Amino acid sequence: MNKFNNREILLRVDKFEGKRNCVLTMLIPPKYNFRLDIAKVRRTIRSIKHKHKRRQLLRVMDVIWSHIKQYDKFKGNGMVICAGLNKKDIVEYFELLPVQKIRNFEYYYDNVFNNHRIMEFMYENVEQVSDQHKQSLVDKINTYMEKDQLVYYKKMNEYLETDLLSTVVYFSHENIPFKILDKCVSDNLHP
Repeated sequence: MNKFNNREILLRVDKFEGKRNCVLTMLIPPKYNFRLDIAKVRRTIRSIKHKHKRRQLLRVMDVIWSHIKQYDKFKGNGMVICAGLNKKDIVEYFELLPVQKIRNFEYYYDNVFNNHRIMEFMYENVEQVSDQHKQSLVDKINTYMEKDQLVYYKKMNEYLETDLLSTVVYFSHENIPFKILDKCVSDNLHP
């Protein structure tokens, strides 16, 4: 386990950029036999045709396994595991204790950690809107616009500093900037 608290780890995870497709994010539910899924992930990695990429990802998996092999199951709300090969060819490993309960085993690999998915479990007031709820969100936004209660990105930092916001809606496939997320969470806003 890292010697840092969740917030410090989240800052490091947010800034981390690794080699292409050599960064793994794993969401492991509590009281769940994750060893079978870890074996499946390893088999999937072994099937990668590009030898160099396969070897790099297997190094990352070895580091993950060395940290979690002593556990049979995770307690509490589960565990968020982030490990990746950085630009200096060193595997970095992070463990986060989620605030929200993880329901299913999930894993992602890319050149950055899946911060959107991580944030959903790390904060009670962060949620990703599913396709089925997008229309209701659009309706709410239209209502806010009609009542002149909508602030756009350029003014958001100013409003965040004066505590005038109650909800932040972030429309992007990019990660929520940590500065905004951290301020929203510390003020108990709903991003």
